[in-house]
Amino acid sequence: MCENKSKVAVSVLVITYNPKKEKLMQTLNSILLQKGIKFEIVIADDGSDVDYFEEAEAVFKSKNFENYKLIKNKINQGTVKNIYFGLMSCRGELLKLISPGDFLCRANTLENWVRYIKRERADLSFGNIIYYRKKKNRIETIPYRASPQEVSVYHPNRKNRKKAIIERYLFLGDTIHGGAVLCKTEIWKKYISKAVNQVIYAEDCLYRLMVKEGINICYYEDDVLFYEYGTGISTARNDKWTALIKKDLLITDNMILQVNRDCWFKKRFICSITVRDHPGYFNKIKKYLLMPHLLFVMVNRKRHVRYTNVEIQGEYIWPYTKRQSGKIGGIAVELEE
Repeated sequence: MCENKSKVAVSVLVITYNPKKEKLMQTLNSILLQKGIKFEIVIADDGSDVDYFEEAEAVFKSKNFENYKLIKNKINQGTVKNIYFGLMSCRGELLKLISPGDFLCRANTLENWVRYIKRERADLSFGNIIYYRKKKNRIETIPYRASPQEVSVYHPNRKNRKKAIIERYLFLGDTIHGGAVLCKTEIWKKYISKAVNQVIYAEDCLYRLMVKEGINICYYEDDVLFYEYGTGISTARNDKWTALIKKDLLITDNMILQVNRDCWFKKRFICSITVRDHPGYFNKIKKYLLMPHLLFVMVNRKRHVRYTNVEIQGEYIWPYTKRQSGKIGGIAVELEE
């Protein structure tokens, strides 16, 4: 493997654990289709029985792509440690996390997104996700409740935006989907170093720490990722994973409280996580008596639910190795067997 020492704009960190070969290759192809920007690909595998590194290298060589690294953990240690070890090898200014089965939406997704981040001087940016699922030879896009629901608070010109973001994210749980994020690599390194020996699986919990400390987060109003419905932690609806994620959530609760001396924040945060864990009427009434302006936010959100896009336009890419046929601009794509 050769390394080009010129500046890398984006490190695309592919996180794997017992991946399916087809999905991994498709995800790599969607990254390799990116144009107009210098990027590297780092694959970090968390102790898989079969990692498909040889097959990945064959794909890279067939595309004459040399800016890649392969990081292998001998034993499974959890998602956060896997990201940590991969991240320590990343040299791009920005970091994009991605999993096998998920695809970047367009060939210029990274190019345009980086341009936006530089213009707004953002530390972290998030875009829109298109949820999909594959059934035999048919690809279906699925309308899903978007994360977050309220994006206006992330507009660069919003007044009191840091306070508004904290309220929505930490008090109301209106979180950002981790698959939709592009973040400065140094910021990721800073926060994962704090949590690597505490948080095990839910890397998205680290965004809570970033929000509390007021990094500059901006909403990029475009589709950035095809996300496979039903396989990730957020959509699998598995009791085991729910319990593990809850444990990581509680750990980051404590991390936030330990470093915080702001009585205004602390009182409201404790009240909010109490409602989250014990959503009885008494606790809810107490919360909205303490923060009555957020009751309006909640009511308005229920009246105006934001859903993900289901339209696949002509400029979108679909990196399946089989040829596409049928509808390209509708809600489904037929794949030729």
